[in-house]
Amino acid sequence: GVTALAHATDHIRDQMEILDYEKVGVKMSSAIGIAIVGAGTADDGQSLVESGYGASETGTVAWDTFQAGMVPRLKAGESIESFASNKPSATFQGFLEFLIRDVALGLGVPYEFLVDPAKQGTASRFILEKAQRRFEERQETIRKFSNRVYAWVIASGIKRGDIPPSEYFWRCRWQAPKKITVDNGRDSKANADALKLGTRTLAEDTGERGQDWQEVRGQVEKEADDLLQRAAGLAQKHGVTMDTAIALLSQRTPNPVFNNDEPQAD
Repeated sequence: GVTALAHATDHIRDQMEILDYEKVGVKMSSAIGIAIVGAGTADDGQSLVESGYGASETGTVAWDTFQAGMVPRLKAGESIESFASNKPSATFQGFLEFLIRDVALGLGVPYEFLVDPAKQGTASRFILEKAQRRFEERQETIRKFSNRVYAWVIASGIKRGDIPPSEYFWRCRWQAPKKITVDNGRDSKANADALKLGTRTLAEDTGERGQDWQEVRGQVEKEADDLLQRAAGLAQKHGVTMDTAIALLSQRTPNPVFNNDEPQAD
């Protein structure tokens, strides 16, 4: 297939080259502090040069050294000018943003999700929702492909005799990763309320958290069975009610009431 970045391949390559060139320009501009301007005079390489750092000693261009409060001696017609640089320019960042937005457009996710996640409030939720929709589209595409691969692998195993035959061997279920969110507390409370009202299924709730509902229910069953067994042993050992024993084990009540007047189970 064709990659989602096919339309922006040139932009990506150009962006890397532009950044390299711009960094070279910034380094060159930063390397030059001031410039000595003269009217037709030849530089003898001696002005503002400490002893031992001339061209004859260094074997190359003379090194100009500077100290705080120094008073340079200039020749007639010479002046010192500050070397100002406009690199990177004020519009350079906007130009790069344009190139990156084109790349993000091919991926199907907002530019802010990839590069600028600093937005807050409603804007951040809108960005994450758009990105999540794109992820779900990709997950659906992957799921369809994986179903075909799974059915072929299982059918091949049955044909070779490695796997016992089954009437619905082609059925499978894929679990996607956890859904992205910007407010876990708010979403968790809303999901819990919807689950209590019956407008939200356990499969939907656990699926958004990257879990399988059957595994979650099986774990809850194991924990409940273990809790009841331990509570029964605790109640028989200390002569307390099952409710008190469960409250002590689960720690759901900060101050459990010891009601020992009720008859205990044998």
